[in-house]
Amino acid sequence: MKTVVTSYTEPDLDGYACSVGYAEFLNKTGTPAVVRIFGTPHIEARYLVEKFGFEFEEDKNASLEKVILVDASELRDLNNFIKPEQIIEIIDHRKFNDAEAFKNAKIQIELVGSAATLITEKFHTNNVDISVPVATMLYGAIVSNTLNFRAKVTTDRDRLMADWLNQKLGLTQEFIDEMFRAKSNMDGELLAPAIDADFAWFDFGGTGNKIGYAQLEMMGAKELVEARKEEVLNILNELKAKEGMDHIFISFIDLGEGINIFVTNDSRMQDILSKVLNVSFEHNVALRPEFIMRKEVTPLLKTYFG
Repeated sequence: MKTVVTSYTEPDLDGYACSVGYAEFLNKTGTPAVVRIFGTPHIEARYLVEKFGFEFEEDKNASLEKVILVDASELRDLNNFIKPEQIIEIIDHRKFNDAEAFKNAKIQIELVGSAATLITEKFHTNNVDISVPVATMLYGAIVSNTLNFRAKVTTDRDRLMADWLNQKLGLTQEFIDEMFRAKSNMDGELLAPAIDADFAWFDFGGTGNKIGYAQLEMMGAKELVEARKEEVLNILNELKAKEGMDHIFISFIDLGEGINIFVTNDSRMQDILSKVLNVSFEHNVALRPEFIMRKEVTPLLKTYFG
């Protein structure tokens, strides 16, 4: 029976790269493994696969009796077809997780910028040859998750593994720029699905503390918000109703300007974010002069709610 490697439903580049990467590592080290992707991967992952013509085999009929979860460690990350007891291993980089709920799983959760760093370390430490397609996906994931090494979550381990991968690949800044431009295309009807795909929610306990939080990392975010703020607010309010949230907001990370832009017309959420992040809202928008990512904001909100 082959082991299934997967991530959360509709994975971003990190989740997708870790899935195909760890499956390759396991197969090359004697453990038969297959990849299973649930839902449609984020645009960055699809862009890299299409740009380079990569083909990653996926087995949609594989037994789910033995499953490894990568770049995910919460019960809600599980697809409905998978039960917690079927998880035999978890590799993730989130501070907040449900690791204790996976009774049969070997757990590796380490606070690096990208889960792809943890997968790359396995190839590096064990001196296992890595294919160009997998190396490219892992390198792209590390760059993306660390915002090209500008995010505060970036560690020396991320930089070291990215450098090791790129010794094989020889990719330039142009690769990074093209990847970021590809995921920044929000023309027309692309915006709502992008926000929906990157939507997460957190229950901080107590009545009225279920908060929805979307994050988009892109070029030209400031211009998008200026031109389409009302559309963004409408999308958020529809998501709030659909998902049953008490409060909701979005953070745009402008990769060109080097700023965060928070958007919400929820007055209580504005008050909370103002206190937690020391920002000021004007016409439902607040600017923050340096990057802060969801994995950094969530602990601050948790502390606020006690």
